[in-house]
Amino acid sequence: MNSGNEEGQRLKEQIVEEASRGRYNHSPLLATSHQVTCHGCKHTFKITYLDYLKAGRFRVGNPQAIETENPLGAFMAVEQENVTPIILELTCERCGNKTEVRPLTVEYLRVIADRSKPSNIMYA
Repeated sequence: MNSGNEEGQRLKEQIVEEASRGRYNHSPLLATSHQVTCHGCKHTFKITYLDYLKAGRFRVGNPQAIETENPLGAFMAVEQENVTPIILELTCERCGNKTEVRPLTVEYLRVIADRSKPSNIMYA
């Protein structure tokens, strides 16, 4: 087993633990349902990303460089950023076809875990 796989497994275990402890529950992206369409039979079904994280039904991909836009005054600056995708492995409930969805990154989950839960106090 190489160090990349070991690192991915360590990150996966950490994500499953944090998801189980409720660290991501306050993220609307993770806690709401999303529609996924099977590439094989075109059947549409709903999933909740948080359920997959808690159950460990994902794998951590290899880090990759992407281009991002960063507003810089009246201009947009294009920068390179490294991200590590979270790959959800889905099985179609109708035909059994395997589909991969990459809706999240490890870096996004870190931001969510570090952000405090929104206040329940309402101001008038």
